[in-house]
Amino acid sequence: MRIGICEDDPEDLARLRGFLVELREDDSIACFEDATGLLAAVRAGAAFDLLFLDVYLPDMKGTELAGAVRRAHPAPQPSIAFITSSEEHAIQAFALGAVHYITKPFTREAVVEAFQRAARPHELRRGFSVPTGDSTRFLYLDEIATCESRGHKVTVRLNSGNVISFYQTMAELRQSLDARFIGVSRGIVVNADFIERMGPKSCVLKDGREVLLSRGSAKEIRKAYQDYLFSRMVDRMD
Repeated sequence: MRIGICEDDPEDLARLRGFLVELREDDSIACFEDATGLLAAVRAGAAFDLLFLDVYLPDMKGTELAGAVRRAHPAPQPSIAFITSSEEHAIQAFALGAVHYITKPFTREAVVEAFQRAARPHELRRGFSVPTGDSTRFLYLDEIATCESRGHKVTVRLNSGNVISFYQTMAELRQSLDARFIGVSRGIVVNADFIERMGPKSCVLKDGREVLLSRGSAKEIRKAYQDYLFSRMVDRMD
């Protein structure tokens, strides 16, 4: 296993590295004291299976670093565990797909738990088929960013940026989707995993687009998003 640590406190860095050497003595362990160093390594071709990221780094928040690493890292993506002295960013961390959120002073048991969670097999990918001209295409739910409906035509935008359109009502499409898809306004459904930030009146997606929330349902939409994040957190802890 290829392990990376990004921690600016020398004592915490040494402590965590010590635990890792004890637990995984045959693994490669790369240590970085700032986000710039880790990002430079990833962009130069370094790949990791598990990363331990401090949330409070001198040059970038660990949650921002996680997103930058995921954009630059080759497939497969590394599992990420955050380490911090505060629980303030826990929801955001799990929204980013973190396998663990370790608060300082961290223990050997917490590090063991991070390995256990990272080692769990990925969930079965769910999806469905849609008509595209004379053929059909299978779409995985986790590759769908947004679905927009006008009349009886649905436009699906994928995480890759590709767009697929087909004839179906939104009501019919919703039967193929799951709880991660939230209706944010009339005719627009968003994959909660594709939301970068949820605001009081709109949400910003990971591709930079801003989508206005339905004025009369904004409170319910924000609650649905928070409920989904908490459900993901609980699932990872089971």
